[in-house]
Amino acid sequence: MLKNAELEEGFDIDALVGSTGGMTGSDLKEMCRNAAIRPLREYIRTNPVELQRHRERGGAGDSTAQLTAEETAGVKLRPLVLTDFELTSVNHAHALGQAYNLGDDLFRLRESLD
Repeated sequence: MLKNAELEEGFDIDALVGSTGGMTGSDLKEMCRNAAIRPLREYIRTNPVELQRHRERGGAGDSTAQLTAEETAGVKLRPLVLTDFELTSVNHAHALGQAYNLGDDLFRLRESLD
């Protein structure tokens, strides 16, 4: 999924690995999917004109229209940064704590290990 993703210079892969304790393969896949989409969401938020052109070309309310190569040629998404992954990891610790009736104890434990 992220095999060809651009990472920021100095990306700390060890820190990322350390934040994934207790995650399943499915959790990791979802974390990567969420991280990969964050730069795209930021681009869409900061470039509303391009989004409007896309909507107009596809017709009113048509969100399935595909961008052409010409339309995407100038699009440059930022590289992935560690914080793209961290938010998901923190949310995961909270969710696990709730699932196992640990409240925030698991989150506090995770933070103390960081």
